Amino acid sequence: MPELYKLERLLGYQFKNQDLLYLALKHKSIQSDSNLNNQRTTNERLEFLGDRVLGLSIATILYEEFPLESEGQLAIRQAALVSNQSLTAIAQSVSLDKYIVMGGGQNASAMKFSNIAANAFESILGSIYLDSNFFETKKLVGTLWNSLIHEMSTVPKDSKNTLQELAAKRKYKAPFYKILHTSGTAHNPTFTVKVCIPNIGDANGQGSTKKSAEQVAASELLKHL
Repeated sequence: MPELYKLERLLGYQFKNQDLLYLALKHKSIQSDSNLNNQRTTNERLEFLGDRVLGLSIATILYEEFPLESEGQLAIRQAALVSNQSLTAIAQSVSLDKYIVMGGGQNASAMKFSNIAANAFESILGSIYLDSNFFETKKLVGTLWNSLIHEMSTVPKDSKNTLQELAAKRKYKAPFYKILHTSGTAHNPTFTVKVCIPNIGDANGQGSTKKSAEQVAASELLKHL
């Protein structure tokens, strides 16, 4: 494994307790080599912690960066920024796959379609939080995620899932969708869809497909929640 000081340089953070960084890089597959069935010897617990620290860091940054956006809009941004795709991109930017310790002769660099690097990066955030504090961790997240945050000039489009999650979080009834009417030709239709959360609100959306109209309707309703 390459020297950890190189990874620290790429992260922009120097550990006071480097054992925490080493633990964050130990994939659960090493248990099969050591016959240890103990999560304290791998990065799984740090991954759990890092996931929560990342979520709060991104939520705080978005709250500060986008003061005019609603909770629903911020939730859509956050979902995109903490997604596996975003985490993988950040992990690749610091060549994290070169540092992950795996068992059974496996190589994280060769496992292009796995979640290993993304999960390991969450573990690193958990280890930085334990090594310092929340504010230091949030500062690092702000630096590493800066381009992703500001490349997202508009709210991402996956509004249906966000609306569903927000309704569940607030203990609302599940949103349902209804086609109000269809216009245009068979080859160029326009769908008008209504989304409704009973006793909470509704909104309409239009699109060239039923799915796109539902996304627009969900996005409109999120603006008012």
